[in-house]
Amino acid sequence: MASVAFSTIEYQAIVPNGGGPGTAPYNLQWLKLEYPSTGARSVSDVVMSRVTKQDDALGAWQYIGFENGTTPMLAAKIREETLYVLLNTGKAPTKIGGCCADTIRAFPRLGGKHTDIDIENLVRTAFPSSKFAHATHTFHVTEIRGVLVAVFLVQYVEPKLKNPKHLEVRVGREWADPADGVLLDAVMAVSLVDGGIIPTADGVDGELYFSIFDKMGTTTIDAESIRRKVPFYRGWPLQQWHANGLFRFTARCGTSVLAISLRDRNEVVLIKDPFTYESHGGHATILQRFGGGANGNQRFGLQNPAIHQLHNVWHHKYPSGRETITLFANGVSSDSRSHLFEFDVNLQESDSVFPTNYSTAAFSFFGRTQGGARPLGNGVWIGASGSAGLGIELVDQAGGSRLLSFTEHFLYDAFAFFTPKQQPVRLIM
Repeated sequence: MASVAFSTIEYQAIVPNGGGPGTAPYNLQWLKLEYPSTGARSVSDVVMSRVTKQDDALGAWQYIGFENGTTPMLAAKIREETLYVLLNTGKAPTKIGGCCADTIRAFPRLGGKHTDIDIENLVRTAFPSSKFAHATHTFHVTEIRGVLVAVFLVQYVEPKLKNPKHLEVRVGREWADPADGVLLDAVMAVSLVDGGIIPTADGVDGELYFSIFDKMGTTTIDAESIRRKVPFYRGWPLQQWHANGLFRFTARCGTSVLAISLRDRNEVVLIKDPFTYESHGGHATILQRFGGGANGNQRFGLQNPAIHQLHNVWHHKYPSGRETITLFANGVSSDSRSHLFEFDVNLQESDSVFPTNYSTAAFSFFGRTQGGARPLGNGVWIGASGSAGLGIELVDQAGGSRLLSFTEHFLYDAFAFFTPKQQPVRLIM
């Protein structure tokens, strides 16, 4: 057997989606992943095991616990020496289709008391007249104008699209009156240094949030109008379009990009980042779209199969120069399993089709909601099973797979991971 050098070690946090304040405490668990420094080429290249003993690399993170009445909602991220968790501590509603969170809690790896940022209060400041506005689903840790921030999604009621029929409809597990408006999505940013709102780039002080509807949407429904805009419909007693994933990054070409997944549009949209560019500088211009093909939606960049609902986005740069976005497709038209798609970033301001190369692989399960995936190498991915409730699965493009069972809670994504700075090398002969 040829020797394999396992010189990359990652620790993957198993972050439970409690779906709101829990009834029992939970102690964070961890996986250890080992694979070649050049990236895995198949599932067999990856050693995946639970951390069951003291591991100094984890530091204080190994003993993080969530008390009664406080659970992740729905995601966590790691930036350098801090683990950030999006929480519902009981101040925001719960169990409304991925909503809602009220706090970002920061845990230092080297120990010390955690700190909290009250984002429920920030959202109320940004949406003072809205009858419903709360942080939802996920967030991304990044830098904006030299400040470390969390960019997060907000679900809010938009009266501009209210239903004139005044019908009562079910929204998640709570009732909402469409006479007040339609549930839409926005993006906000909060400083992780002082807890203040980071405005968009527009204006002297900026706007306190970025509305997908106001800035990149249209209610003129014809082929030309929706070629470069996301369509919205007046009078629909629904939420439009249930954004559930985002990632802010600087592309290799130097453009700052915000990627957003729109579940019920079955697509990922990449735009010029509104926290970098003002409106007159191309703010919110759609640079690339991927997905669609289901429910009569347009198809962008995707050939087959059509995607039926998706979750989450992850941006990755390969040493080879390839730059990609990975998404989790809850369902596709070809079979009864969840899939992932990894497509090349190919920014095109003037294109209506957005051609790109992409890879895809099927998981062994069908997760009706939630889920997220990221690459471990070219053609190898790790994914969380979402509402399938099975755990973490490795898959590769050749059809290989390996599941590590975790059935205590649903897992929203596999994005809370880190690589220790000191990497030992071990050989298998």
